[in-house]
Amino acid sequence: MASLYAFFANQSTAEFFTILLIGLVFLGVVLYKYDVIEKRHLRVSGFDKALIYSSIGITLFSAMLLFGKLLFPDNVDSLLLLLGLKDVLLAATLNFQALVLGVLGLLL
Repeated sequence: MASLYAFFANQSTAEFFTILLIGLVFLGVVLYKYDVIEKRHLRVSGFDKALIYSSIGITLFSAMLLFGKLLFPDNVDSLLLLLGLKDVLLAATLNFQALVLGVLGLLL
């Protein structure tokens, strides 16, 4: 448990898992909406299309960031800084770290 705590205490590791979590959440939104539409044979509304397409875009962007984090971490940091998402990702990472480290601290 202590090694897992040290693993998530690292900022770059927590950033990687935050991006992964964001991508998986939006992938879940896409799969859920698509499944509901298919099972109930519903007509796709404009809102549903916008939700699905924007969630797919966020999921693909997260996947590109993860791939870049593995191979070119400096370029991903520069891209996030250029897009103005560095502070947003830092805030999300700190919240994710606080949650995970709090749970792991309770388990220790």
